[in-house]
Amino acid sequence: MGAADPEPTPEDVLWERLARPPLDTPAALFLLGHWPLRFVAGQMLYLLAPMAELLGWHGWRSWAERLSRAQGSEKGKAP
Repeated sequence: MGAADPEPTPEDVLWERLARPPLDTPAALFLLGHWPLRFVAGQMLYLLAPMAELLGWHGWRSWAERLSRAQGSEKGKAP
């Protein structure tokens, strides 16, 4: 028997929900329209992540990493 599938991360769940037909076009337009602000938001999350961890909120660092990536660093993947 194989090992159980790992539990999906919150980011994966969000991307799966946004990829469904009613939200796919609006989500894509929103993300592409706000692409320049993405890096700034990622850096702000890096700044706030230690405080969030102390307060018990987890997962900010993974969002910061995703948002701070350079454009085109992963071809074919959602931003």
